[in-house]
Amino acid sequence: MLPRSVRRGRSPLAGSECRSAATHLAGSCTSTRGSCYLNNAAVAAEALRRAGHARVAIVDIDAHHGNGTQDIFYAREDVLYASVHVDPGAGWFPHYAGFADEVGFGIGAGANLNLPLAPGTADTRWLDAIMKIVQRVVDFDATAMVLSLGVDAAAADPESPLEITQDGYHRAGELLGAVGLPTVALQEGGYHLPTLGALVKASLQGLTRR
Repeated sequence: MLPRSVRRGRSPLAGSECRSAATHLAGSCTSTRGSCYLNNAAVAAEALRRAGHARVAIVDIDAHHGNGTQDIFYAREDVLYASVHVDPGAGWFPHYAGFADEVGFGIGAGANLNLPLAPGTADTRWLDAIMKIVQRVVDFDATAMVLSLGVDAAAADPESPLEITQDGYHRAGELLGAVGLPTVALQEGGYHLPTLGALVKASLQGLTRR
């Protein structure tokens, strides 16, 4: 359950250490996908909508596209889904979704943004994509944000070919935090245990400008 202060926009940030990652589970799915059992981002976004936020942005920085989250909101105009991730066309999970031409359906057209990146992408191009997402969130007139905080794009993580540093995650947090929206940060992917805690901490410190 989201803290009342965040739902009503009086608190800037709430965080949840959710395991396992959840962005691959769609509402119509009768079995698990990508080791996911409950789509926490979708639950949080819906809770914020029901709390009175007219437009909610889900920002997904997990290394792998959140095909489940996209599927749930693909035909809705009130929830923006924006993701930066490794290019599924390069052979990376989820393989069939996460391409740039997936922009939403029906009244949801334009409320879906995918920014796939080539294997080997490092901080500069990744942060460029984050800035594009920030601009889309602003243009969408969102009043609250859900952050799918995957840190598996980090250089040492065995589950993706991206090369993002701890400083990169801190800067991404700063960019997203500067939007100034009440934010729910949900831990998603991250599989290199020696660096996992520091990466999450750096991201959250960036969000709170610490």
